[in-house]
Amino acid sequence: LGAETVVQGVVITGFYTQVANLTYRTPNPAEAVESRLVGLGRNFSDYDQLTLRASLLAGPGVLVQPEATLLRQGEGDFRLPYPPVAAYGTTPTLFAGVVERTVRLAVGAAWQRGAWGLSGNGGVHVIRNAGHVSGASQTKWIGALTLAYRFHVEGVLP
Repeated sequence: LGAETVVQGVVITGFYTQVANLTYRTPNPAEAVESRLVGLGRNFSDYDQLTLRASLLAGPGVLVQPEATLLRQGEGDFRLPYPPVAAYGTTPTLFAGVVERTVRLAVGAAWQRGAWGLSGNGGVHVIRNAGHVSGASQTKWIGALTLAYRFHVEGVLP
């Protein structure tokens, strides 16, 4: 679920995603939505995420995107076996076990000039119940930087 609006030249985007505990699991392992333990949908289940982001042009070819995200992750995992029928009534729909909560405050930026581009995103992750351990906390700085050269070839199809 998402929404977007423009306020004085700044694009404000908000979205909410929820993936239930048993999403991507099935009683029949042959029907699993994974390949070599990697999800074919999202790579996680049993979470919800709320993100707010602003996008603004800060100069010629420069896009800046501050963001704030709240992520709640339960212990449900699509790689786990489907619960037996007798456990259906006690299996949580969302947030099995200890819920890990992450607040992410970050900023992304991208610059494009001709065929060259430089982009990056970085921020702090403040984690409560880290590793699904009650009371554990952790703070991580996470970032990425990309340098790209884009080229194209033109021609007539035969």
